[in-house]
Amino acid sequence: MPGEYDPETRQITLTTQLSDEPVLTAAAVVHHVVRDLLCQQKFEFHHLPEFVDLAAVGVGLGVPLSQVNLVNEKGLFWDTTEWETFPRPFLDQQDLAYAFALSAWVRGETASSWLDAVPAVIKKPAQKSLKYLTKQNDSFFCPQEGKAEKLQQDQNAWLETVAQNSISGQIIGLRYLQVTSDSDTRQLSALLDKLRSDNPAVLLNAVNTAGAMKKANGAVVDELNLLLENRNDQIRAKAMFALARLAAVDEGVIKFAIKMLESHSKFVIYAGLLGLSSVSDVPSSVYPAANRAFIRSLQICDYEFIGLFVSAFQQWVDDPELYLKNLLQEDSPEYFEIAMEALTSARERLVELGAE
Repeated sequence: MPGEYDPETRQITLTTQLSDEPVLTAAAVVHHVVRDLLCQQKFEFHHLPEFVDLAAVGVGLGVPLSQVNLVNEKGLFWDTTEWETFPRPFLDQQDLAYAFALSAWVRGETASSWLDAVPAVIKKPAQKSLKYLTKQNDSFFCPQEGKAEKLQQDQNAWLETVAQNSISGQIIGLRYLQVTSDSDTRQLSALLDKLRSDNPAVLLNAVNTAGAMKKANGAVVDELNLLLENRNDQIRAKAMFALARLAAVDEGVIKFAIKMLESHSKFVIYAGLLGLSSVSDVPSSVYPAANRAFIRSLQICDYEFIGLFVSAFQQWVDDPELYLKNLLQEDSPEYFEIAMEALTSARERLVELGAE
């Protein structure tokens, strides 16, 4: 956000003019004033813009922030649950919409006319979330009950939270549940149960918890393998991420990863590539699909993906330069130079990492 705030002097310095950029300047004033409020309350994370934005919504000053075009409606290739923001970071549209809904819900509002003042792209999901909260009365966030203290509870308490009928309780419980291969049988059983959930949000969080395990567990890996056949692209991709993190990518998983490379969804392609990149020696069946996906990225000048594929080829083949030459020079010579530039950049990154 434009401008600066000095916590010691409590001075706000603006770098924009109200007359020139009224919306952005008003949002900047709100941001820095709310940060000052957090500082006075000795809030540890007052310097993080996401927390400042949440607080702004909570005190009723979120509307000016919503007017600033902070979010570009484009899912990041690695995860559709995240969004590309410009400028960074601040809350994305999904988070801001839900924050507005929570703010209205805790005040007992079933419909909020002030939501008419926010952009439609935020207003619609906020209204939908408020309708859900009003109907289900289901949220772990409940200020009047002092829920902040519950975040410090032990694993037994989180286990009880995961077992609740409340969807939000299950989700927050899974985020704090620490499951290892040596965990209490109850914890492992709870995780396995949620890996079979019919609720996509619960299931996604269960997959994340499984992927955070330090060591793979056979039963958990089996459930993650089953999820590779799920119809939901997010769930399939997250399951592949988790298996890669657990170093559990075997021949069967590789077959699914190859299929993912043929997807039209970038984050699914990325999941497949991540899974394959976790294996040092890939079978020959990988190359045709990887080549096609790589050439597609060259055709649309997707330099981020070009770099990812080149790094993968560098890992898989003994002579990546010769491999790319054979792949591109005859049929697609116009792309060969781009591929070589990406290969040079990948090698330079390795040198930099080695120097560190």
